[in-house]
Amino acid sequence: TELGSYYLTDNLRVPEGCAGIEIAQGATVELNGFNIQRDTTITAGAAIRIDTNANAAVRIMNGSVRLLPSGIVNGGIADRVSVEHVAFTNITGDAVELGSASVVRDCRFEAIDGSAIQAAGQSTVERVVAVSCGLVSGSAIDLGGVSRITDSIIVDAGGDALTVGRQAVISHVQIENPVGAGITATNRARISDTSVHGGQSDGMRLGQSAFVSNSVLLGNAGFGAVITTSGAGFPSFAKFTDCQFLNNAAGGVVGFSA
Repeated sequence: TELGSYYLTDNLRVPEGCAGIEIAQGATVELNGFNIQRDTTITAGAAIRIDTNANAAVRIMNGSVRLLPSGIVNGGIADRVSVEHVAFTNITGDAVELGSASVVRDCRFEAIDGSAIQAAGQSTVERVVAVSCGLVSGSAIDLGGVSRITDSIIVDAGGDALTVGRQAVISHVQIENPVGAGITATNRARISDTSVHGGQSDGMRLGQSAFVSNSVLLGNAGFGAVITTSGAGFPSFAKFTDCQFLNNAAGGVVGFSA
């Protein structure tokens, strides 16, 4: 597609090795309530390929993607992509792969073998539900530095539920039953009003200068939170305010915290 607005008028089937839709810079795609899915059993192919580099300014909305090797694929380094009101199910690779300053809002992901969302820095995720994602590889959601995720739910992640880069903001996120850590965050993460419950590992793994408030770490098989060591080999520092650590098998917090 070229610059402009496009919409589906029927369901779209993807043949082997192809993308259902290829998008260039500045395109808006209205799925119009229809779905993009495989034509027959295929081993390669994607619903949508964003075939542009920086400053893509692409918007995709209002439909579903299912039964494909990949969902939305970033063919270059496509920044400023918005995905809204799209449901992804039964994807054998990653569902959404985006560049920096991108937005994923009001989407649902279920039965994703790879990551539900991989987005580079300064991206925003809002009101997302991810169920049984990262089943084979990757975190359920993986965001670059200075990104933000709010008002979202991650359930039954196959590995780590949420991985974020430096200075990320996590607010009002509910994580249940991950196989890996609930949250893995590098330096200066800000986490508030968030819960990790029933994980098979640590609730949170935090880097230097993390700040966690009004959050609950409950019933995880590892520690409630682990503060990782700094590059110099000394414990990093994290601050917890009004948090609860309940029934975590290995203990509450390990590392340097206040």
